[in-house]
Amino acid sequence: MHRHIFNWRKKASVPISGGERKIDLLVDPTAVILPPMIIQIPVENAIKHGLRPLEGEKRLSISAVREGKGTVIVIMDNGLGYQAEQVSLSTGTGTGLKVLYQSIELFNSRNKEKIVFHIHRLEEGASGTKVYMYIPDNFKFG
Repeated sequence: MHRHIFNWRKKASVPISGGERKIDLLVDPTAVILPPMIIQIPVENAIKHGLRPLEGEKRLSISAVREGKGTVIVIMDNGLGYQAEQVSLSTGTGTGLKVLYQSIELFNSRNKEKIVFHIHRLEEGASGTKVYMYIPDNFKFG
């Protein structure tokens, strides 16, 4: 997980001054299994749609912490902010999030405990987007 996050900061093609990553000591990156692209797609979107067009300081943070019987991953940026109604009107195809939501729905249909995945614009007084995901322990992807 560290290598993947570090590589994104290098490949961002926009200068990110606050590129932070935090992995809780209770999270064993070798034991947490993630669906394909669950971190990459939100990070790509943060850079492409949130940070690239932003003037001034660009911040991106990724954290992973233990919560209950699973792992919470949060990706936050100080970009322009997520606007669900404009996803299809963006410069991208919208395919990344669509595929991600479909994959999570399929995986969740095969498990008692579910992946929780939310994207929302930060509250009043702050700009940017927060992506929240909860991955239960012992989640099966097959």
